[in-house]
Amino acid sequence: MGCERFDKLGAYIDGELPEGERAAFDAHLGSCGECSAEIERLKRMKTFLAAARMPQMIRPRAVFEARMNGQRLVHFAELLMSAAAIVIVVCGVSLVKMNVPQHAAAQPVPTWERMALSGQVEPAAPSENDDPMVQVLLRDQP
Repeated sequence: MGCERFDKLGAYIDGELPEGERAAFDAHLGSCGECSAEIERLKRMKTFLAAARMPQMIRPRAVFEARMNGQRLVHFAELLMSAAAIVIVVCGVSLVKMNVPQHAAAQPVPTWERMALSGQVEPAAPSENDDPMVQVLLRDQP
């Protein structure tokens, strides 16, 4: 703005000017329309801001409680993960220690399976059907 005392308007409104400067500034306001108009605008703004409701501040206790609830949740999750790990270990140990019956080695391997794995066909006794695989399958029948 054009007035050289314009930078002191905020200090005047807030009551921060020393008493001697305040009296001189009051005299200046009587002669300067620009500063007087700005003072009126600043007074209205100050009144408006004072009347406006300030938002309710978050209480420090509420912040503390929210953090504690979050920490409790983390501790609960850690507890659940530990329990799951214990269950997995117990199940794994029980599977390893189980006595799996070795009956598969005690049973004879069928002839057809031996033939399929070896790639060789054993000759069968001649019968009405000369297909070697049929002969092998028929031979294993009781």
